[in-house]
Amino acid sequence: MRLAVGSANPVKCDAVRDVYKAFFEVEASVVSVNIGSGVSPQPFNAEIPCGARTRAEQALAATDADWGVGIEAGVVRQRGDLPPVAIQVAAIVDRDGRVTWGMSPGFELPNCIAARLATGETLAGAMTAVYGPSFDPEKGAIATLSGGRIDRADLTRSTVQMALVPRLTDCGDKRLSRCYDDCESAGPP
Repeated sequence: MRLAVGSANPVKCDAVRDVYKAFFEVEASVVSVNIGSGVSPQPFNAEIPCGARTRAEQALAATDADWGVGIEAGVVRQRGDLPPVAIQVAAIVDRDGRVTWGMSPGFELPNCIAARLATGETLAGAMTAVYGPSFDPEKGAIATLSGGRIDRADLTRSTVQMALVPRLTDCGDKRLSRCYDDCESAGPP
């Protein structure tokens, strides 16, 4: 299985490799393709899946891989007085043009970070300004805000896992053969 990840970020590439090995029990060949997402440096709302899809499609086009994987982190701005939530979105594109999607768990950002985002700062910039050296960009905002209980790699793995759910039937799991293919007649797996 050959995979092209639309990022030079080792956290994303390692997460993709780990998830594919766990789900399909094979050593996947993962190539990193350093490409842009086509969205702003701090993606918000609809930019997040757009960035993920662009990364996946461009990575696939630039290689001879079977699947392209794009992962984009960003912030969902909610209406009213609801706080912003940080998430990741993954898009997986195959050679037939099929795209499947996954999303990480989201987490609320503190008011001090939300205020800085509103002025145009990126999440990483805001985290650095507020938390200084206790913020490790490789481990992500979630590591700082959760006291190290969760890190960026955890979120990235869960994001890729969710994007693979619709593909499990494609890869021979007969227990799931009716879940996505024929929803009209599908019963419990």
